[in-house]
Amino acid sequence: MEKETLQWHPVFCAAMEVELEGVEGIQFHREYNLARKPLQVDIVIVDEEKEEESRRRKRKGLAGILRRYNIVEYKSPDDTLSVDDFYKATSYAGLFKSESPREDGIKAHDIAIILVSSQRPLKLLKYLRDYCSMRVEEKEKGIYECEGNWIFKTYVVIAHPRYGGSYPWLNSLSKDLGTEDRKGIGKLLEEADEKKDGRRDAILELVLRANPEMARKMKEDNDMRAIQVLFEPELTAAEERAGKLGEKRGQNYKLVSLVCRKLRKGKRPEVIAEDLEEDLSLIEIICQAAELFAPEYEEEKVFMECSKVLENQ
Repeated sequence: MEKETLQWHPVFCAAMEVELEGVEGIQFHREYNLARKPLQVDIVIVDEEKEEESRRRKRKGLAGILRRYNIVEYKSPDDTLSVDDFYKATSYAGLFKSESPREDGIKAHDIAIILVSSQRPLKLLKYLRDYCSMRVEEKEKGIYECEGNWIFKTYVVIAHPRYGGSYPWLNSLSKDLGTEDRKGIGKLLEEADEKKDGRRDAILELVLRANPEMARKMKEDNDMRAIQVLFEPELTAAEERAGKLGEKRGQNYKLVSLVCRKLRKGKRPEVIAEDLEEDLSLIEIICQAAELFAPEYEEEKVFMECSKVLENQ
């Protein structure tokens, strides 16, 4: 049986939005294009809080590390932050600054690099401390502040159920949730049920798919009877939705792949629709997304760009 590929990055974006949804003046820009030719950051967070420093100093957790502009790079449970990821994010921050319409319109001290990892990047932290001569300090649990003779303020955030801080939605993005994590996931299920928020549902759907044994035990273990009674409908519905979503994602990816191949051959949307016997409006949606990645038409990137629209078709 082919192993399912879990799409962690869209759910990470949703988790960041949930963690910071109570902070005033915050804007999220997913897969932000840094230049006319697509070069995308996972998230750019723009903090438009007017009182700026005086208010920011009083914030705690993730909100407390935000600057005016925040370049966020995320590594899923399948990967870890590397030294090169740090330099890539630094380059992204430099490109972001250079795109200001006025010379030095965006100040370097107004930009922060936030590196988020589902694993502890010990090698990177050691590199920042030893090679870059930065002072690496755990500002609070799971949030490392890296200061020194460097252009941009840098933070490393650990998104892990045991090593992370007070941001439970980010910490839930794990493939190795254990017995001790079930109560925490139960609380998130309760919050999702109260909020009726699609972002929370999407996070929990992925977490349940990534941790099927934990999901099964949450429904069967007598020690979790209260959570079973309260949340079994939500767990069952989430698993069913996840299954349907997985099947539909596979069909959509196949369609995107076929369209990209035909675009590389120079075919127009009308011809592609006829060749594939698909609705023209659906093919046009994929072609519009694909134009962002011409002439290579990289299938994975095109799929990520239009997957949400395709799922609603």
